[in-house]
Amino acid sequence: MNDEIKVSVIVPIHNTEQYLKRCLESLINQSLQEIEIILIDDGSTDNSLKLIKSYAEKDNRIKILTQANSGAASARNAGLFIAKGEYVGFVDSDDYIDLSFYEKLYKKAKETNSEIVKCKGRMIELSGKTSSFGVRLEMVKKNKAYLARSFTTCIYDRNFMRKNKIIFPTDMCVGEDAFLILNAVLKTDKIEFIDEELYYYIRRENSLDSKELNDEKIKSILKFISNSIELICNSDLDSETFNIIYTEKINHLLQDTFHKTQSLEMRSLIVRSVMNFWRKCKFKELYAKENPIYVKYFEKQNACGLMFLLLRMSKGTQEDYLLNLFGVIPLMNVIFKGRKTVFKLWNFLPLMIISQKSRKISYRFLGFIPVLIYKDNLQNSSKIQIEENK
Repeated sequence: MNDEIKVSVIVPIHNTEQYLKRCLESLINQSLQEIEIILIDDGSTDNSLKLIKSYAEKDNRIKILTQANSGAASARNAGLFIAKGEYVGFVDSDDYIDLSFYEKLYKKAKETNSEIVKCKGRMIELSGKTSSFGVRLEMVKKNKAYLARSFTTCIYDRNFMRKNKIIFPTDMCVGEDAFLILNAVLKTDKIEFIDEELYYYIRRENSLDSKELNDEKIKSILKFISNSIELICNSDLDSETFNIIYTEKINHLLQDTFHKTQSLEMRSLIVRSVMNFWRKCKFKELYAKENPIYVKYFEKQNACGLMFLLLRMSKGTQEDYLLNLFGVIPLMNVIFKGRKTVFKLWNFLPLMIISQKSRKISYRFLGFIPVLIYKDNLQNSSKIQIEENK
């Protein structure tokens, strides 16, 4: 019987009763019939468990696990532990999939002897607005690193996953899924791509990217970034692949996180964490190959390096850019714990030239005025070290 299971579908469930029926219908009606559907109830307090039990009574391909609320990562790992399919896939219980999803991905996997096969998806807003998400075909042909996103739009060879001990980290409340797909993509070159939208992602109001982040989520994101950097440093990457992963996975996430929190304490934690990442020699070496002009500013780990880091985090319109820089002073007070710092114009002239290429020089210069007038009482700012993030 085990040999007949082509794909194990793992679905963590927690209080998604109103979306669950549509998800389950898209699974049990897959054109690929040789699947097992592993449903893990993660301590639901609504009628989700009752609903999945009613489906299991009608379809013997459904297996149900129950656990106290431990998070989606723990639930998915429980499913991985009992999965028996040749390949495994993951579906979130508020999403649904095309009825040919697993047939198309499995067929491509067998034809190409792939360990990962990926497709595109479509995001559906509660308002009814839809948009395509996923990587473009021309990007995939350029570098496999572009595939390290949207873990649910893939199937994975189960033996490959177990051999490389690829599971979801359980010490993060967000980012565990992004880490899994990054880990998997870096472990194999046997990856194929189907240029079709076959996965339907429902973006709910309480999704990660739809509201301001709380402290717990920010710390979890920083944990994800730290783990990702460790993974990158332990992988044999060329500079192009490194730069794509850094841009796609780390830099954009840092910017979004930085701008979604208004807490000076959390913003200072983000900045200190990034400066500490730069103490990892392999990380600096890889980054320097693609971005040599930036390295000396990060290397200082002082006020100048910090200002450059904040500058790199700024984004949006020219007005947003100025506002970001005008907000630096109180942030630096938190980071340096009340100590003042000398800033000289020459230190920032190179930054004004190389950063935010689309900005006019005049805007860049005006943005530094609040920094230049920030007087100090320290003799040598180059000796200021960012406190190690503990």
